[in-house]
Amino acid sequence: MEYMGTAALFVALTATFFWFRKAWKVNLPKTPRVFQSFWFLSFLLGIASTNTGAGSAGLWAIGVSALLLVLTFTGKQKVDKEGIGVGDIIPAFTAETDDKKLFGSSDLAGSRILIKFFRAHW
Repeated sequence: MEYMGTAALFVALTATFFWFRKAWKVNLPKTPRVFQSFWFLSFLLGIASTNTGAGSAGLWAIGVSALLLVLTFTGKQKVDKEGIGVGDIIPAFTAETDDKKLFGSSDLAGSRILIKFFRAHW
């Protein structure tokens, strides 16, 4: 039954690899259900392998799968339905820079800018 723990870890790591690959390309699906299904399968296979006294691969599969299931179920971001389009005026905002200085949208007046947002399911 050692192969079951190894298979569980393989499923968990493969799903995780493809999840992070999509995240890197900023192409995550609207719902992570497919990935969650694979992580849940890996979790169950890991439990089954540890119940038979197999090696530590099943424990690793349980840990990786449980962590990513918790992160994807609890970290869902809310997306506003009214987004900002190309050429739209951005809403007023203020934020703190890395060197603790205040920065506001009014500082950008009269300039062409590109604002990029990263969306992930954490």
